Amino acid sequence: MRGYFVHIEEKLGGEIVKSPPINYEPLRGIEYINKIEFYLPQMLPMLEGEKEPEDYPRRTLYAFNCPCGMCDYAGLCLHGDIMGLTIDVELVGKATDKNAIFLSPTQLIRYETCPRQWAYYVAGYRTEISSAKLQFGDSIHSAIEAYIRLGEKPKESFLFFWGEYKDASLRYSRKDTNHEYFQKVGVSLMEKFPDFYTREIISELKISEIQAETLNAKRLNLSKDYFGRPVYLVCKPDLICKTNDGETIVIDWKVTTKKAFDWNWLSVSDQMTGYFLFLS
Repeated sequence: MRGYFVHIEEKLGGEIVKSPPINYEPLRGIEYINKIEFYLPQMLPMLEGEKEPEDYPRRTLYAFNCPCGMCDYAGLCLHGDIMGLTIDVELVGKATDKNAIFLSPTQLIRYETCPRQWAYYVAGYRTEISSAKLQFGDSIHSAIEAYIRLGEKPKESFLFFWGEYKDASLRYSRKDTNHEYFQKVGVSLMEKFPDFYTREIISELKISEIQAETLNAKRLNLSKDYFGRPVYLVCKPDLICKTNDGETIVIDWKVTTKKAFDWNWLSVSDQMTGYFLFLS
């Protein structure tokens, strides 16, 4: 089993680049399970509704001694204005299974980044003014999925998905960006994507099968009994493929700037480890 991150550079004329291969290492899977067992006792009070998000520390705020800026929940931590915008909050209802605990690789990464960010996330809080970069990335992901799953043209699909935000109130991190700027970037990238996908994914990796995976949950075998509640790992990799030799390939799209992208960090990222553990 192998994994690849694909960097889709968020700028005009940006590149689409595939990472070096990341191989599945069973020992890292064991370490990942140990990490889950270590964090679960700290997470349980929040998952069971016995703690409020404010009871968890703002790790990134302490680390950098400045307004966090590393997540969309900074306004909640500071109870004030961020970048001149008052961020209001709405509580998003979430259906939960009272008899089970569901964790995802993203949740664990959030918890390690900032426990309070994770707590707001699982409590269902979302900022009312969303990040333009976040919605742009979602539009790119949706366009790629429509191309691979349904054979739709990625440029037209992107224009449809990103068009949904034309009149939306979004937070732009730079003054020289707006809806039209991101539209030009997305069109440029999606015009390049079919050639990249055919050359770098299908041909180079010798892909013979694309699996149409849906959101799945896999029960984890943990050594501790969490009050009789089973613990499930929830995963949805962006793309799962099979090679001509039957090997499983996991692909994850990353839409971001080159400055924020780091192959070395991603090569040991728990996100890919979680995918491997889920599929193994």
